Amino acid sequence: MVYHYTGNTQNGDPDTLNTTCLKDQFFTFKSDNTCSYTNFNCLDQTTTGTWTLTENKLYFASDMVAKDTVAGGSTSTVKPFTNTQIVTLGVYSLVLQTGDVEPNYSATKKRTVTRYGFIKQKATTITN
Repeated sequence: MVYHYTGNTQNGDPDTLNTTCLKDQFFTFKSDNTCSYTNFNCLDQTTTGTWTLTENKLYFASDMVAKDTVAGGSTSTVKPFTNTQIVTLGVYSLVLQTGDVEPNYSATKKRTVTRYGFIKQKATTITN
């Protein structure tokens, strides 16, 4: 979801990303501080990088670079998780916010925040 704000006031309804995407998207974090994202923005790709947590463990940063689509359908590269706020870290879920998520901002500043939600997937076994 993409939210638009002026200061702390949300402007309009949020935009939903990838509503027709049928690809599984995986964000994987490893204990050696590497990470990967498969099918970012519903594009066939696996991007990798490293990640670090802030001292208070409320934000993390990743240097991964991914392909993204822009207006007109062309592609560009982005660093989608350079400054990322951890909103929820549950046993089976993770919600991240990126974009203009700094804790202090002007009441008149226009901000854009992108929110990603993830759920843990468990492999299933089918038996006959």
